[in-house]
Amino acid sequence: MLKDLKKKEEGELPFGIEDLLYYVKRIEEQSYDLDFGEIKQYFPISVVLSGIFKIVQDLFGLRFEEISGDVWHSDVRVFTVLDLGSSELLGYCYLDLFAREGKYGHTCVLALQNSALTISGAKQVFFFFFVN
Repeated sequence: MLKDLKKKEEGELPFGIEDLLYYVKRIEEQSYDLDFGEIKQYFPISVVLSGIFKIVQDLFGLRFEEISGDVWHSDVRVFTVLDLGSSELLGYCYLDLFAREGKYGHTCVLALQNSALTISGAKQVFFFFFVN
């Protein structure tokens, strides 16, 4: 079904892994008459984020605390990522969740800087951000 829909929309281009999520969403919309815009109203971002952070805390022992900081757009939110037991700073998480003019149009997760140990043995924190 996915390949057939891609062929219908784009012609004879090969189906790649990068097409998977887009065409799954398109099939769901067509097959079940889903309107994701309509569904979003039942999942406010504050409730979704607190739920995700709670799951990550329980699974990985991490705590997220929102902070203010220099960001590239007023919609971007920044969180410190802390070890739940020791409160050691592990890194920062940037969330850029809302569409806007000129912004990359697909969901992605990027590591801005991976966590690492320096030559002296000191821990270097990581930076990552989610874009939607």
